Amino acid sequence: MKTLTLLALSTASIFAAACTGGDVVTGYRSDGLEVTCEGAGDGMSKCTPDDGDAACETWENGGAANVLWPPNHKLVRFTLDACAPVADGCATPPPSQPLPTPPGDGPIILLGSTQPAVGAPARITAITADEEVEVGAGGDGHTTDYDVAIIDDVTFDLRSERQGGGDGRVYRVHFEDADGVAGICEFLVPHDRGPVNGAVDSGVKVSVTR
Repeated sequence: MKTLTLLALSTASIFAAACTGGDVVTGYRSDGLEVTCEGAGDGMSKCTPDDGDAACETWENGGAANVLWPPNHKLVRFTLDACAPVADGCATPPPSQPLPTPPGDGPIILLGSTQPAVGAPARITAITADEEVEVGAGGDGHTTDYDVAIIDDVTFDLRSERQGGGDGRVYRVHFEDADGVAGICEFLVPHDRGPVNGAVDSGVKVSVTR
C-alpha cells in the first residue's frame, strides 16, 4: 500500500493528487481537521476526518464519506455496497431505540441501524445533488444530459464533477430496506485540494427518484 501525504505549502495551494485503489492520502481540510482517504477503486476514496469520533456523523461534523476524485467529468457506476464499508466501527442501536438527532441540519449518514445488512433486500428511493447539472459557470464539463441516474434497485451512476466556482458537490443516496428502514450515504466531489477537502452542502438543487 502506498502512502501519499499532502502538505499545505500555503493557504492558496491547490492539490491535485489522485487516490487510486489501495493508496492512502492524508491532509487537512479547510476547517483544520486531519483527513485520511483510502482509494477504493473506480475513482472513489473512503475519507474520514480525525476528530476522535466514531465516523457516524455528516462530513461537515467529522463523519466519514465517499469521495470522487479527480473531478474528470466521467460517470462512475456504483451499487449500494459502496456505502457499507464506511459504516465499519459505528455502533448499532437496538431496533427499538429511535435514531439520534444529528448535529446541525444534516442527516446522520451510514448509521449502523439504517444500513441494510449485506445481502438484505434494499432499494434506492432517491438521489439528490446540491448543484445543477449545467449552469455555464465553468469547471463542470458542460454535461447537459445527466449527472445522476438510478439504474435499478441497488445500482446508480454519479458524475465526478463539480462547479468550478463552487464549494464542491454533495450527492446523497437515499435507500430503504425491505422493512422500510431508511438510510442515506454521501458522495462528495471536492472543489480542490484533492480528496481530503470534501464538499459543502449548499442545499438540494437536483433530485432523481424511482
